Amino acid sequence: MDRRILTTRRNGIVTRHRQLRGTLACCLLSPVLAMASTGCGRNAEVVPGGERPNAVVTNWTISHGRPVSAQSESGEVTLTASFPERDIAVSETVSVLVETKISPGFHLYGELPSQGPFTPFSIECSTDDQSLIIGPASIPEASDTADGKPIHRDSLSASLPVQFSELQAANYRVTIKVQFQACNDLVCLPPESCTIELPIVVSQSTPLLER
Repeated sequence: MDRRILTTRRNGIVTRHRQLRGTLACCLLSPVLAMASTGCGRNAEVVPGGERPNAVVTNWTISHGRPVSAQSESGEVTLTASFPERDIAVSETVSVLVETKISPGFHLYGELPSQGPFTPFSIECSTDDQSLIIGPASIPEASDTADGKPIHRDSLSASLPVQFSELQAANYRVTIKVQFQACNDLVCLPPESCTIELPIVVSQSTPLLER
């Protein structure tokens, strides 16, 4: 056989082998390149149905340093305003408690059917922040009577509903004004009023990740 023909055939076989190796290399590298391409584009990965990305959950807490107290000039009535520290959400109602202690032998008049010479127990509340909504005070009914008029003895607990139209980390102040007239079986003291400035602190807790 002609040596040139043999050489040509051998060269053809070598070339064919090189083509096969090239094709095999491409087949082997294609998945690797595809994986690398997918890994680089993870930020744009489509989330499968039924799953959602992690969401940041913000928790808010409402609190105050300590209960705030005030005493009447006569010393016969002591008022204390407070509320429990707790988590809170927008438009959720928090009750501010107003505790009233009455000296033994004295009483305070409750809600009277008509205006008269006595000043009934009442609570007014205000704040300078428009995001703080305060409702009317809830005062328990008098449990006793004197001269046919409702009276409170010993103590009573009233509450003020407070809501936030929006929440943000801030310090608030609620002004609570209580009016009353302390009487005993012999004399009625002049009408009095006590004012309590109750600080309210809204803080943001550490954000959590929720699936």
